[in-house]
Amino acid sequence: MQKAVASYSTLAPAERELIPTEEDLSRVVQEAIDGIEQAAAGRLGRP
Repeated sequence: MQKAVASYSTLAPAERELIPTEEDLSRVVQEAIDGIEQAAAGRLGRP
């Protein structure tokens, strides 16, 4: 049976490239927030 990876530091460099960076996660969250705000503004008739 294989063990789960204990930490980021135990990953091989090629595997680390698959992990999103803090900037990636921040951008995705901001895009989601912007989308929600735009949808809410559309429902309220605001530009």
